[in-house]
Amino acid sequence: TKYEKIIGINAFSNNSEYRGFNFFIKDWIGLARQLSLKYPKFLFILLNFSTNSIQYNIDQNANLKVFCNNKNIASLVSISQKLDFLITVDTGNLHLCDILQIPTLAFTSSLAAYRFGGGSYGGRFDKLIVKPAWQKEYRKIYEIFTKKAENNLENL
Repeated sequence: TKYEKIIGINAFSNNSEYRGFNFFIKDWIGLARQLSLKYPKFLFILLNFSTNSIQYNIDQNANLKVFCNNKNIASLVSISQKLDFLITVDTGNLHLCDILQIPTLAFTSSLAAYRFGGGSYGGRFDKLIVKPAWQKEYRKIYEIFTKKAENNLENL
């Protein structure tokens, strides 16, 4: 099957996890499923890495797949170059896709957003910035992020 667009979804970041600036993995999977159903002509790829203690155990459907990177940066670069859009938490792949000018939506803390503005290399960059204690409005923020993802996909 030939897909119109390839969308990467990266839910993992050791730094974001440690600081509490990430959604639950089940919600990232829910977002991927929801988007894959809404956009059947797009291929969605959940990105992961082999040494991560959390591995996706999902039923992959026609347009929702899992890519598990080994410890090789070349394979991360290779898959990233193929993306038409990246939805991610603040992590190294965010910076890589920024350099490659891959349009990106990032979920990030205000401190990380201050340190990294995104779009510095001429690519399209959107973000949802949250402050400490954002979890008090977790559902609302998750819905806002989901809507931002949909809006970005509509405009690809």
